[in-house]
Amino acid sequence: SHATVVKDMNKIAYKWKNGDFALWINGVEVAVDSNTTMMTANTLSVLKFEAGGSGSPFFGKTSQVQVFNTALSDFELTQLTTI
Repeated sequence: SHATVVKDMNKIAYKWKNGDFALWINGVEVAVDSNTTMMTANTLSVLKFEAGGSGSPFFGKTSQVQVFNTALSDFELTQLTTI
């Protein structure tokens, strides 16, 4: 089991490519999906600090945002998100 505390600093990464989707939080892979149906074009083209659909704005501190043009390895994602 993996628990996060919303008031703590958390490092989060989302990896996506055909058949390999994963969510990493604080050095741990917490969700995976091997779906081979890709998202429609431009689905992840804009970063918005909200819950989606223009609702529930994000209130918090963000110290860094990075985008990589290729999917990182599991090892790289572990290293990148480890606190």
